[in-house]
Amino acid sequence: MKGILVGGGFISRGHLEAYFRSSRLSVTAVADKTRSRRDTVRRAFPELKVYDSLESALDEEDAQFVDICTPPGDHKALMIRALEAGKHVLCEKPLLLELTDYDQVRSMADSVDRRVMAAHNYRFSPAARVMEEAVADHRFGSLLGGHFRTVRAGHAKGIREYRPDWRRDPKIGGGGILTDHGPHSVYLAAMLVGRWPSRVSCLGGNLSEDQWRDTEDSVWLTLDYDGIQFRVDLTWSGSERSTQYLLWGAGGTVRVDGNAITTAYGGTVDDKTVMSDFDDATHRSWFGRVLDAFANCVDSHSLAAHTLHEPFMTSMVIEAAYRSMRSGGAWMKVPQL
Repeated sequence: MKGILVGGGFISRGHLEAYFRSSRLSVTAVADKTRSRRDTVRRAFPELKVYDSLESALDEEDAQFVDICTPPGDHKALMIRALEAGKHVLCEKPLLLELTDYDQVRSMADSVDRRVMAAHNYRFSPAARVMEEAVADHRFGSLLGGHFRTVRAGHAKGIREYRPDWRRDPKIGGGGILTDHGPHSVYLAAMLVGRWPSRVSCLGGNLSEDQWRDTEDSVWLTLDYDGIQFRVDLTWSGSERSTQYLLWGAGGTVRVDGNAITTAYGGTVDDKTVMSDFDDATHRSWFGRVLDAFANCVDSHSLAAHTLHEPFMTSMVIEAAYRSMRSGGAWMKVPQL
């Protein structure tokens, strides 16, 4: 199945390398509105055709899907255009910035019998597999809670030729670190617990003394699953880059700290190293599994309601967290669909 990738920035490198390794999917073209970025793609991938817009690529390419790898503010318009052209869609997170947009995308996808999938790539990380295996281990017992911690020394920069700091522009990025990093923790926690939180509480603000005041650089989020609670700490104001996960059950714990994995069952502690690749922001080593999941999604002929449920619920949780933040951390209910 052949596709068009939209957006030739930093994150697209992980997508493209995965396509060149895939036996099921490929891309024949890249569309990017920035001239210097198009030139960079031509030099790095001379076998690909390069266009200045998705519209131009759709006119010329015989593609079955579109991979959207742009800032979130562009996602809806690109998604709608791809669906209008009868293409399946794979799209970076957050899938859509407004909850009301999901109904439109879902209805259109169903009307043209096409699939839309969010690139929730942390699901396919080595750390996620380790945590899933630990929770499924009978020695772990019932899951009682978790603590996810993501520390970054500043927000990820976009390409210089576009807007390097688009993540701090709410019109383009949709919010701060809660919008950018929050979805990963939300859908991972739901995957491990097996359901979505019933309510959330969130505090947030800016710890760094910089010019970015319209978007938050740090949040402290609590996800409540009718008694099981996950604490999620996210910050762009750290002095290091680190990613940590801790889960505890009735009979054991599992801790992920970068590449270090520690499991403990009944007093027996096991330490091992698993290459997490958290320090590679392109997540190129994970993305092949994302492509396999997308190919399976297309082959399954699932309705859009099924493929959009996870990104929609993730957005619901994030939206409730922002409401909580504006209310000083008050608990906000999350509707269950």
